[in-house]
Amino acid sequence: SLEFPTEAEKERKADLNEQKMQVTKQLDLCRHFLPEEYRDDKWKNVKSYILGTTVLCLTSWLSLSFFRAYTREAPQ
Repeated sequence: SLEFPTEAEKERKADLNEQKMQVTKQLDLCRHFLPEEYRDDKWKNVKSYILGTTVLCLTSWLSLSFFRAYTREAPQ
């Protein structure tokens, strides 16, 4: 039997695609301002650096907020 995606799933997929497009646009913008010699082979490094930094910031922010929530709920 074929399973058709629900409206919520379709919307989530559209949102993800939109986010992906935004990120790609931003990366292209960054790439535009890079000096010529960085644009091709080192561009992968720049991408992974941006991605790594973003992931690092997100994870630390998440763990911090979880920690805050946890300490707030702990009985005194």
